[in-house]
Amino acid sequence: MSVSPDLLLMDPATLAASVLLLQTVKASHTPLMLFPEERFITHYQHCHWCNPGVFGYPLEPINRVVLNGALCPTELFEYLDKFSLEVELIWKLDWDAGKVLFLLARYSAFLDVPMAIYCGHIYLTALYLFWLLNKHAAALAPDVSHNTCYIMQVVRECLVSFGIEFTVVIMSLRTYALWGCDHRILVLLLCLTIAIGIPGILVLVIFLRSLEYIDPPLPATMHGCYPKPHSRILFVDIALVMIFETIILMLTAWIGIKKFRYSRNHLVYTLYRDGIFYFIYIFMVSTHSIVMLVAGPPEFMDFVITLQRLMHSILGTRIILHPKMFFSSKWNPAGLHVYVTGGSTGLGLSLAILLARKGAHISIVARNQEKLDNAIAQLEEVRKNPQQQFKAYSFSLSTAKDSADALRAVCAPYDGQTPDAIFACAGASKPMFLVEMEEQDLVDGMTNGYWVQAWTAFAAAKEMARQQRKGKIVFVSSTLGYMSFVGWASYSPAKHALRGLADTLHSELMLYGIDVHIFFPPTMFTAGYDAENETKPQIVREIESTDDGLTADQAALALLKGTVAPPSTVPKG
Repeated sequence: MSVSPDLLLMDPATLAASVLLLQTVKASHTPLMLFPEERFITHYQHCHWCNPGVFGYPLEPINRVVLNGALCPTELFEYLDKFSLEVELIWKLDWDAGKVLFLLARYSAFLDVPMAIYCGHIYLTALYLFWLLNKHAAALAPDVSHNTCYIMQVVRECLVSFGIEFTVVIMSLRTYALWGCDHRILVLLLCLTIAIGIPGILVLVIFLRSLEYIDPPLPATMHGCYPKPHSRILFVDIALVMIFETIILMLTAWIGIKKFRYSRNHLVYTLYRDGIFYFIYIFMVSTHSIVMLVAGPPEFMDFVITLQRLMHSILGTRIILHPKMFFSSKWNPAGLHVYVTGGSTGLGLSLAILLARKGAHISIVARNQEKLDNAIAQLEEVRKNPQQQFKAYSFSLSTAKDSADALRAVCAPYDGQTPDAIFACAGASKPMFLVEMEEQDLVDGMTNGYWVQAWTAFAAAKEMARQQRKGKIVFVSSTLGYMSFVGWASYSPAKHALRGLADTLHSELMLYGIDVHIFFPPTMFTAGYDAENETKPQIVREIESTDDGLTADQAALALLKGTVAPPSTVPKG
């Protein structure tokens, strides 16, 4: 194949497109030729109606197809790369405004990006997509009128504008949330949207009214949309979006420095890292787009608009997906160090056995050494691998000092590192009528129902924050933490208090990467239940007789099931 010397006058992109096109046609070994002869490229460069005054560069439609087509693999790769995350984190959610915005921002690109290629040159699109069957390309590329080209371009530009706007709305709502849903920020963003949106619509209308189309060079075969030189005013729209996004970037950076500069939480770090760097990247893409729209070759106009739209879609949807990844994976105790208080009997022992079966290292704390030794023997029976460590420690947890001493003992074999998860299962109850109680009965009710867990969490949370260790703290309350009735005056208030503590710590400890859960079991048939019956009034027994209750093993299974779930809310078993 010989190449005309005139081809050497073309820019590299045009030359590459020309050679690729000729090689494609020759490689097909079919009688159909795209051009009557190779010298048509030279003719196309110098013909009176396709000179630089009309298209700016020769082979402008070919460049439009090649340049826009180069973005399709990027779009497809992004979709396939994040598809599993999207299914897990978006599709399974209930429908709300956030889900709708995500899907619109993500999937609208699958309409306007291919449309940009199709509008660029319908025949070449069909040829590139079906080059092995290029003898059918003409059938796959029907002729279109100038009016049809105009309508397709209007639809495409509207899709691009709305697609970018969807992403801007996502970024705005994200900024509003980072500012703690401050209504002043919401009003500011709404005012900016109006102030920038109205001029943006006017600019788009001016651009669309400047569009005109001419006939293709070879009407019999080379179908497509061939625009005359049109207004470059679209750069104003991109500049307006840049102004809006710059303000969002400044708001994000300001609140990050003001409120979270000392936070060690990786989620908070990711929120601000993604926000700031994504804004910077989009700003750079927008700057490039403005330069190309103002001073670049005409055939690059569609490319930079498509690139601008695609980057907004990719980065805007990633801003939603990345924070959700922190809550996407289920907790797996295998190989982790788990600390269980009250682990010698009842729920604590059943939970320790269940965790041991899953490969966790177990440390249990209780008062009775004999029961602890028996519990360790049961853990050994279900050992999953020889690397697991099972430790037992005899401590009271009724004071802050006792709980801190117990935690230090538990951490010692692990070079002082705090456990990966703390299950506060210790506790006891003594149901009685209030008028029959002694003062100490009320004190003991709060100690055994609240303080033994609160002091454990107090010691663990402080040490985990100091060590910058992420993990879990799990409380065990009761259905009596929701309601109460006769006979539980010393126990139910403690469980209500525990619920309040857990709800508070759930949001507070999130800053340190510590998940907080709380379990609300019904009646559990354990040794503790038998001890309760020694003082339980008859009326309480009659009320509870309708309660099916749970065994310790059933309760442990329910507790663990709630714990492995992502803590988007405080799980209540």
